[in-house]
Amino acid sequence: MTLGQELRRLRLAQKITKRSLAASAGITEAAIWSIEHDRIVSPRLFMIAALAGALGVSLDALVHMVDHPPKGPLFHVGQFEE
Repeated sequence: MTLGQELRRLRLAQKITKRSLAASAGITEAAIWSIEHDRIVSPRLFMIAALAGALGVSLDALVHMVDHPPKGPLFHVGQFEE
Protein backbone atom coordinates (compact mmCIF):
# COMPACT_ATOMS: atom_id res chain seq x y z
CA MET A 1 0.00 0.00 0.00
CA THR A 2 1.30 3.46 -0.86
CA LEU A 3 1.17 6.55 1.33
CA GLY A 4 -1.51 7.91 -0.99
CA GLN A 5 -3.63 4.78 -0.64
CA GLU A 6 -3.30 4.88 3.15
CA LEU A 7 -4.18 8.58 3.24
CA ARG A 8 -7.29 7.95 1.15
CA ARG A 9 -8.28 4.94 3.28
CA LEU A 10 -8.01 6.94 6.50
CA ARG A 11 -9.80 9.96 5.02
CA LEU A 12 -12.71 7.91 3.72
CA ALA A 13 -12.97 5.86 6.93
CA GLN A 14 -13.56 9.15 8.76
CA LYS A 15 -15.91 10.42 6.03
CA ILE A 16 -13.79 13.52 5.46
CA THR A 17 -13.77 15.28 2.09
CA LYS A 18 -10.57 16.35 0.40
CA ARG A 19 -11.71 19.96 0.76
CA SER A 20 -12.28 19.61 4.51
CA LEU A 21 -8.98 17.79 5.04
CA ALA A 22 -7.14 20.42 3.01
CA ALA A 23 -8.62 23.22 5.13
CA SER A 24 -7.77 21.42 8.38
CA ALA A 25 -4.23 20.55 7.28
CA GLY A 26 -3.48 23.93 5.71
CA ILE A 27 -2.56 22.49 2.32
CA THR A 28 -4.32 22.54 -1.02
CA GLU A 29 -6.99 20.11 -2.14
CA ALA A 30 -4.88 19.57 -5.27
CA ALA A 31 -1.96 18.44 -3.10
CA ILE A 32 -4.18 15.88 -1.35
CA TRP A 33 -5.45 14.62 -4.71
CA SER A 34 -1.87 14.36 -5.96
CA ILE A 35 -0.74 12.39 -2.91
CA GLU A 36 -3.77 10.07 -3.02
CA HIS A 37 -3.17 9.38 -6.72
CA ASP A 38 0.57 8.83 -6.21
CA ARG A 39 1.53 11.89 -8.26
CA ILE A 40 3.45 13.09 -5.20
CA VAL A 41 5.11 9.96 -3.79
CA SER A 42 7.48 11.70 -1.38
CA PRO A 43 5.64 14.66 0.14
CA ARG A 44 7.50 16.94 2.49
CA LEU A 45 7.51 15.98 6.12
CA PHE A 46 5.46 19.02 7.14
CA MET A 47 2.69 17.92 4.75
CA ILE A 48 2.59 14.39 6.19
CA ALA A 49 2.58 15.78 9.73
CA ALA A 50 -0.21 18.26 8.91
CA LEU A 51 -2.31 15.52 7.29
CA ALA A 52 -1.79 13.16 10.22
CA GLY A 53 -2.77 15.92 12.65
CA ALA A 54 -5.87 16.84 10.66
CA LEU A 55 -6.90 13.17 10.59
CA GLY A 56 -6.24 12.84 14.31
CA VAL A 57 -3.68 10.07 13.85
CA SER A 58 0.04 9.81 14.54
CA LEU A 59 2.64 9.98 11.78
CA ASP A 60 3.22 6.29 12.42
CA ALA A 61 -0.46 5.49 11.88
CA LEU A 62 -0.41 7.33 8.56
CA VAL A 63 2.72 5.69 7.18
CA HIS A 64 2.66 2.24 8.83
CA MET A 65 1.04 0.51 5.86
CA VAL A 66 3.44 1.87 3.27
CA ASP A 67 5.09 -1.11 1.58
CA HIS A 68 8.00 0.57 -0.13
CA PRO A 69 9.11 3.92 1.23
CA PRO A 70 10.47 6.20 -1.50
CA LYS A 71 14.22 6.30 -1.94
CA GLY A 72 16.05 9.46 -1.01
CA PRO A 73 15.68 11.89 1.86
CA LEU A 74 12.39 12.12 3.70
CA PHE A 75 12.73 15.89 3.85
CA HIS A 76 14.68 18.46 1.93
CA VAL A 77 17.63 20.41 3.28
CA GLY A 78 16.45 23.89 4.20
CA GLN A 79 12.83 22.76 4.42
CA PHE A 80 12.41 24.20 7.90
CA GLU A 81 14.19 27.49 7.27
CA GLU A 82 12.08 30.61 7.15
